[in-house]
Amino acid sequence: MLTGVLLTRPDGLNEALARTLQLRQIAYQIIPLIEITQLDVQADARLLIEDLDRNDIMIFVSRQAVRFGLPVLERYWPQWPQLQWLSVGPGTAEELKQLGIASVFPDSPGSEGLLELAQLHRPEGKQILIVSGHGGRALLGDTLSNQGALVQYLAVYERRKIGHAGLWQRMREAGIDTIVVSSVQILDSFSQACSLRHRQDVQLIATSTRIGEQAIRQGYNKVHVADDASTGGLLKAIETLMIRD
Repeated sequence: MLTGVLLTRPDGLNEALARTLQLRQIAYQIIPLIEITQLDVQADARLLIEDLDRNDIMIFVSRQAVRFGLPVLERYWPQWPQLQWLSVGPGTAEELKQLGIASVFPDSPGSEGLLELAQLHRPEGKQILIVSGHGGRALLGDTLSNQGALVQYLAVYERRKIGHAGLWQRMREAGIDTIVVSSVQILDSFSQACSLRHRQDVQLIATSTRIGEQAIRQGYNKVHVADDASTGGLLKAIETLMIRD
């Protein structure tokens, strides 16, 4: 049975779930396990931005892609060119909506869901710009390229792991037995801080099947995959663990 939850997303991305847990009197602790920093715009990236109007479709693969990427794009484009805006999921779409941009997003967040959108069916000959972090997952771009699209990446941020000495002891003292993991980088960071025995003891809530499968390969055996990465999806997963015997 769940007694407390560790929230591990970067600074500024845990608050919505934390507020919800507080309202339901569920113990939690926030310890970011990765940090996100903006990348400087180099000459090749500047050319991609200046040629934005040559694209048919622009895809934002995360909220961070919007937060770090859109201000850079706005420096060059005070008025947006005509193109199709796509988001990886509802959270990213909401970030764009708050900035006055309507985007299309899949029912199932993620690269696989994006590839099911009608806008990406038969992409041959289309120019597509993917706004992402450095070294992100390549499935989306590779699949579209193999289907004949001209795909380019605009990397606007990078992720760095944060080390935490004595993390497991801090969790024990706070009564935390469950961790929410929303990326492979966060999973790797936690695994580096904890022994195999600790990984076998902790309950892990993954925001996707891919992360869950990677966690099992790293020695976790109490893995639960949330329906999605939204606050509602994670809360449902947490409450499910709370009522288990």
